[in-house]
Amino acid sequence: MDAVDTLIAGIEAAAVPSEVFADDAVLDATVPNWRFTTLGAAAIQGVFAGWFADPGSFRQLHRSRLADLKGRA
Repeated sequence: MDAVDTLIAGIEAAAVPSEVFADDAVLDATVPNWRFTTLGAAAIQGVFAGWFADPGSFRQLHRSRLADLKGRA
């Protein structure tokens, strides 16, 4: 299971693990009438814990693989 699968499973279970985010990850979120930035895996997990506090499911989910961008600026 890759990080995206783990994130989706965590959202569905209302238990998003911080391990899916890098320690230096940045969440730059725009929500109605507000925009904020959160830094770090634990902080992002805390935000997601609030957003996805209840178990849920996806009726439809489409994933598209992107080109590997590692090493690109």
